[in-house]
Amino acid sequence: LGGNGLTVEYGLARLITAARVARIAPVSREMILNYVSHQTLGLPKSY
Repeated sequence: LGGNGLTVEYGLARLITAARVARIAPVSREMILNYVSHQTLGLPKSY
């Protein structure tokens, strides 16, 4: 991608960072749903 991959106009740096985080810290679908239900909906923790 060269230097253009890291510029703000293209937005690829954000996507590359997100891809790296997913590889470093894999999170299951259930943990994402738990977080959303606890933070957004105000439900009690289920874990």
